[in-house]
Amino acid sequence: MTNPLVSVIIPNYNYGASLGACIDAALAQTYQPLEVIVVDDHSTDNSVEIARQRNVRVLQTPRNSGVAVARNI
Repeated sequence: MTNPLVSVIIPNYNYGASLGACIDAALAQTYQPLEVIVVDDHSTDNSVEIARQRNVRVLQTPRNSGVAVARNI
């Protein structure tokens, strides 16, 4: 029997300074299959670049809409 896919969803707005560590911690989990999705709420820092460097799925909102929208995209 195969394990079900687990999605780790990381809402983000201008947390580039800690986003890399957060993504790395999620990717270090031993459970498989695992996908990591960063939902960026139109950050103005380097958050999107940091997420893309780690080869995870990145979704971006067209404008800063708040955490509720980022969580429900």
